[in-house]
Amino acid sequence: MAFIPSVLGRIHELDVAAVRAVDRQRRGWLTAGMIAITYSGSGFVWAFGAITLTVLCALEREVMPGQFTFLAGMMGSGCSLVLGHTIKAVARRDRPYEAIEGHRALIRPPTDRSFPSTHTSTAIALTVALLLAGHPLAWVVAPWALAVACSRFYLGVHYPSDILFGAAMGAACGMANLRPVLMEMFAALP
Repeated sequence: MAFIPSVLGRIHELDVAAVRAVDRQRRGWLTAGMIAITYSGSGFVWAFGAITLTVLCALEREVMPGQFTFLAGMMGSGCSLVLGHTIKAVARRDRPYEAIEGHRALIRPPTDRSFPSTHTSTAIALTVALLLAGHPLAWVVAPWALAVACSRFYLGVHYPSDILFGAAMGAACGMANLRPVLMEMFAALP
């Protein structure tokens, strides 16, 4: 059983070394871009997008190709978000700016825990769902999702392992085909 704590300890050492290395590479122009990217993956943006697409689909107004499929992909992101916050409550890992002396976040510090990155998991879940569905916007969403993941590390609010686990969790959630569930929900509308 000593194997697991030693592996987790080694992962934490690598995480801290990576955080310190990125601290030395921060630049003003890059920071501004990363802040914009990270906020594009925030909960209020997801909520606005999901509500808007739900209303448009209910009204049968199509404003983008594969709108219903995109909304189904967003449901996978929602599942990833719920799962991520459940894991955060159990894992209770401090964020890098709380645990590493001299390290600071470049955005307003989040108040929840660090592990896993739900910004990453939700963005990757949407990407995987769109890729599997062959959605035409998948190749636009994929680089955005990668940028969101990188922004969380660069801005000092996550460790690399938070992001990697969040990406794996998001990919798993994105593989769930939630389109039939969404179809049933819309079929039940008056």
